[in-house]
Amino acid sequence: MKYVLNKTNTILFNSLKASFKLLKITNFIQIEEHIRSFNRMVLQEGKFFVWQDFDTTLLLNERSLQIAFDFYHSDKIDRIYMKRGYSDNLAGTKKRLQAKINNLFNKKGNCELPVRLFTEHGEILDDKTKNFDIFFGQHPCTKIEIGDAEYIVVKDTPWLDKLEIALEPLVGCPLMPSVDWKTIDPIAKYHWFVGNTIPKQAKILFDNSSQCGISIDGYTFVSTFPFYCPTEEDLNKYIAVVVQFSGEDIGRMAFSPIRVKRPTENKNDCLIFEKRQEQFCKEKLSGNKYRILSYNVLAHLYIKSTLNKKEQENQYFPYCPKEFQYDSYRYPLLLKEIQGYNADILFLQEVDVRFQKRFLIQFLKIKGYTPIFNCKENQVNEGLIIASRTDRFNNNGNYTAKLSDLLKLPSNSDILEFLKNKPNSYKIISTRPSIIQIVHLSSIENPKIQLIAVNTHLHFDPLYEDVKYFQAALCVRYIDSITKKIKSLQKNTQKIQIIFCGDFNFEPNSKPAKLLRNDINKEVNNSIQQNIKKKEQQNQFNLFSFY
Repeated sequence: MKYVLNKTNTILFNSLKASFKLLKITNFIQIEEHIRSFNRMVLQEGKFFVWQDFDTTLLLNERSLQIAFDFYHSDKIDRIYMKRGYSDNLAGTKKRLQAKINNLFNKKGNCELPVRLFTEHGEILDDKTKNFDIFFGQHPCTKIEIGDAEYIVVKDTPWLDKLEIALEPLVGCPLMPSVDWKTIDPIAKYHWFVGNTIPKQAKILFDNSSQCGISIDGYTFVSTFPFYCPTEEDLNKYIAVVVQFSGEDIGRMAFSPIRVKRPTENKNDCLIFEKRQEQFCKEKLSGNKYRILSYNVLAHLYIKSTLNKKEQENQYFPYCPKEFQYDSYRYPLLLKEIQGYNADILFLQEVDVRFQKRFLIQFLKIKGYTPIFNCKENQVNEGLIIASRTDRFNNNGNYTAKLSDLLKLPSNSDILEFLKNKPNSYKIISTRPSIIQIVHLSSIENPKIQLIAVNTHLHFDPLYEDVKYFQAALCVRYIDSITKKIKSLQKNTQKIQIIFCGDFNFEPNSKPAKLLRNDINKEVNNSIQQNIKKKEQQNQFNLFSFY
């Protein structure tokens, strides 16, 4: 038996390890170069594209324009890219452009090819004009002449920096393309095709006989949607996707590096989560019933997939062959599993930044959720997601906080004082990137129902139960302060119910668990613990659930 690498914790099951009979992953690298040749975008002829820098963390004089256009010469087309600072002037931009054209001809020295920029009134822009003002000032450039070629300026158009199919195409699992947008096109269309081979010179063709208006030679159109679930009929075939958007005429294309395969060895094998979903989660809930899913999806950064077999034995997951640890294999299975629970509120932990950015957030929106992602602190590239059904809940605010920051609050001075005698525990709490994610929700069906959805991931080490205890105490106190704040801002507020989920990393009978259940053992003698016990029990939280 081989294992799929997932950690799960749902309202129905505290922890389940999924195991499947699986096929071995195929090496992507073998045909990577072949695929790459198809992923080059075709620019619209006679268009000069310019994009602003929307990075608000940078000052204006630190930002740069990005420029792209196709230069036609000697029956060839060459792509020219440039990045020019906002505050640099036109003279420098012209010089840089001419140098790039010189490089196309392998010439040294000055290029005599004239470059002129015009406003909509036909005025020629002065070489001293700053780059930002050239394109986004009061009298912006609308036309550019480079030698005999004339270009129309197109600004901030939707644009793809990169398109590829990085996930494994698995039968029955959502396959989403990896799309890096420079500027997102909200009306972009994703056309999916299947074929038996990857053509050496693939072209996208306009085709009125095709349902989507385009075709790929040797491929059959199957769907237009942001993702595609391969079927049994697609087994052993390649998948192609064409993204059509307003930035170019016909679209951009990418192929799957490997053929479609099953997630299990045999056609009739059932994935372990499908059984419980069929039994407990087949229908969506309504009225005053809510289904909750809490799931640690395992961040890829904690997997050492480059290790050999012997080295892997000393890692967290020695039982799982590393070919099944790759995110390209796990992500499609996760997307399939998450949607199958028909949950009303999702609480996800260890969500990779790349996973949520490229796949999960868009997928959840398509599935009718309002997802909120908060990254952990200290440059850790994973975090938490709370996602609620858009048709059942209004989202009224996000109150996410870092636990180490909560420790510094005057209201937690007793905890801080106590930790002076436990330097190792203090160091962990004050330096770990742990956060508490709080989202205020109200029911659309019954606005009187107010929910505070809470998500966190406490310290993992079983040797430091006291760390988890004080992290839990910080969470409880912060939940109390947010609850009081929300009540003070609303009139006639009914009782607010709290749903506290997460990967707590403690046992049901541990002190942190008892703290959250308001039944701390009476034998606890430390003054700080007694103080926390008294204070938290006085709050009389209505904890709807915690998992």
